[in-house]
Amino acid sequence: MMKKFPFLFNDIGGKIIEERIKSILLRSEMFHRFALKTYEIYNEVKNKFNNIGKK
Repeated sequence: MMKKFPFLFNDIGGKIIEERIKSILLRSEMFHRFALKTYEIYNEVKNKFNNIGKK
């Protein structure tokens, strides 16, 4: 395994893989925050329309 993929086991390869994993996690966290914010806005608008409909 080490002979096939030496770049995975040296420092430079490890840093590259670590940075890739960090960027993927960061992107998924940003998407999750965006989705939560969108859902909050949707609920606010829905509640406002419900309140208007009740009057």
